[in-house]
Amino acid sequence: MPAVIKMLRQIIKIDEEKCNGCGLCVSACHEGAIAMINGKAKLLRDDYCDGLGNCLPVCPTGAITFEQRDTLEFNEEAVKANMEENMKKVKPEKLACGCPGTHSKTIHRIENEKVENTTVDSYISNFKVGNIYEFQAPANPGNYEVRVICSGTINADLYSYALFGVAPFTVSGEPTGELAAGYEGLATWAATEVNKAVEEKLVTDKVLTEFPKEITREEFCELAILLYEKITGKEAPTVSINPFTDTQNSQVLKAFSLGIVSGIGEGKFAPNNKVTIQEISAMLVRTLKVTKPELN
Repeated sequence: MPAVIKMLRQIIKIDEEKCNGCGLCVSACHEGAIAMINGKAKLLRDDYCDGLGNCLPVCPTGAITFEQRDTLEFNEEAVKANMEENMKKVKPEKLACGCPGTHSKTIHRIENEKVENTTVDSYISNFKVGNIYEFQAPANPGNYEVRVICSGTINADLYSYALFGVAPFTVSGEPTGELAAGYEGLATWAATEVNKAVEEKLVTDKVLTEFPKEITREEFCELAILLYEKITGKEAPTVSINPFTDTQNSQVLKAFSLGIVSGIGEGKFAPNNKVTIQEISAMLVRTLKVTKPELN
């Protein structure tokens, strides 16, 4: 019998008291490490968890956190074997396309309906059975339907008849203008605060897309200046001479004038570099110092 080797590594921890049983983490975990047991999310096995934490952003209650502890290392082979075994237990309806995950009690299959005029919102690959897919609903009230089309594994001449399911829904009331969870990857737990930031004009249009992506030095400077001007009620001063050769962004120059940010040397600012944790920490503290000097 092979020896069991443990190592100190990052792994998720689930607080059952905070878990509301929504199941979003189960769908977010690509390794199948989490399951719903008696209405609560459970980590099935430590070696199924890769420690990357795709489940953290989707948890609406903050029940999932990271911890460092001695445990089994991530076992990719065990994960594959578990997923293959789970797939054997599923007996989906056999469709012309043969795609896994097409069987659903809530989606009604439609035979021989053409789909040339259907607007394609996005493509989903390797859609797992029981998975949840979020999308941005239309802003205007009315009756709509989601059409699910399989086109990856059938002959091109059959694409016109590839519609295998629809899910009707209704949008009621007046448009709110708020960003809904799922829009551009906006997580459920962050939606309220993001919308508040939009309302208070503390964000730019540039950071209201692709929410999961990293932010740049230039983008963070722009946010810092918005915060400064919001708190002080006055426009931030700028410099008379641009010290940088790689940017003319007015907000970056304001941030430099206030001492919130500096360059990387040789007259460079590197506006498109991803901002690091230490840079964020320093810039936030400097922003607070110039807006609220009494905090010193």
